[in-house]
Amino acid sequence: MNQENCGKTHLARKEFNDYTMNSEALIEAAINMGVDSYFTDFPGLAMELEKRNKEVRRSRITS
Repeated sequence: MNQENCGKTHLARKEFNDYTMNSEALIEAAINMGVDSYFTDFPGLAMELEKRNKEVRRSRITS
């Protein structure tokens, strides 16, 4: 998983998916990279990170 591959996939109008994101760092990287979906053994952590990321993006828009 890297930004270049994610970007190329999106340019080809395809979804970029990754699997087994089982650390906070990997999940955050996937979110920040714009991965369309990912799999994890820790859905609670992923949901919290997704929520936190959404709040950060919202605060940037309203600032």
